Amino acid sequence: MLLTKSKAEKTKSKVQKTFIDTDFRFSKTEKDYIYSLLISIKENPYTGYEQFIQNIRDVVSLLPSNFLKHMEELKTRDQYEFPFVYIENCPIDRILPIFDYVDPVNSKRKLKKTFIAEGFLSLYGEMMETPAIGYINVNNGDTFHDIYPQESLKNSQSQKTMVALGFHKDLANHFVRPDHINMMAMRFYEQNKIYTTFVRNKDLLDSLPGEMIEIMRREVFYTPFDDLTMHAGNVQLGRAKDHAILKEDDDICYFENRTTGINKEAQDVCDTINMLLHKIKFRIQMKPGDFVSLANNFSVHGKDIEHIADIEQQRIRWSIKTYNVNSLAKHEQHYIPGRYGIVNG
Repeated sequence: MLLTKSKAEKTKSKVQKTFIDTDFRFSKTEKDYIYSLLISIKENPYTGYEQFIQNIRDVVSLLPSNFLKHMEELKTRDQYEFPFVYIENCPIDRILPIFDYVDPVNSKRKLKKTFIAEGFLSLYGEMMETPAIGYINVNNGDTFHDIYPQESLKNSQSQKTMVALGFHKDLANHFVRPDHINMMAMRFYEQNKIYTTFVRNKDLLDSLPGEMIEIMRREVFYTPFDDLTMHAGNVQLGRAKDHAILKEDDDICYFENRTTGINKEAQDVCDTINMLLHKIKFRIQMKPGDFVSLANNFSVHGKDIEHIADIEQQRIRWSIKTYNVNSLAKHEQHYIPGRYGIVNG
């Protein structure tokens, strides 16, 4: 039986918590059963993604009925109130190779022989009807991305960094912004105090004065394209456009310490936001088999580093993530012809 704590559905405490609640935790039996389904899929998702995802769709019907029911209930949850889904003890690969620090992406393609984590990420996307997409400027169009250090990007604000990562919405100022970010932790070292951090848009907006919220609606802010997109350079994107931080009523487009105001009034807003984000954040130390889904339009996330006991272990810390959208068809004008869901940029 699938275990659920359902804490996120309960009335919020008046005391601000500093962690996100567990929605589900798989038993060992459940984890092993789903592992057995995924290990039977032999297609390599990095070379044959379309066949891989078709095989994943075939597996969905074999999942425990109570898990499918929970997922159906999850689809109806108010994402503005509950933008995070946290599932523990998910199946991941049993052999976790160590990648080359200089070129971890190509190293993974050579060394990784099973695709259990990729399979679970795909299962979740299929069950939630939120397919994954890729970007030609990010790992040459791979659908699955490693949060894994790389020497040339060790001081960047990207998934390859060795330093703290500011609060952000993934691809905040890109012309195709994902609706969801799904992450699976693969390897960590407990003595290294590295935390994944989260803030709900709702909490930030509730903490800001009305006059600042009005300034956030104006196109007086600038966020450069993300470091990883610009590092690849397959497609030259030029300068990102000035933008509003707040779009519609609750959609925040922001990257801590990268989004700046083009005048003093706007910069004061950025400075206030940066201060508030760290007062109201949630955080977890993700361990192998921890899965988190973020509603990218209703939250921001980042990474805190409090203490590093072993830098070599930090260099091999690893999670896998996907960028997911509510509709593939919505962005089809931006896809590379002949490539399944790969954005040309």
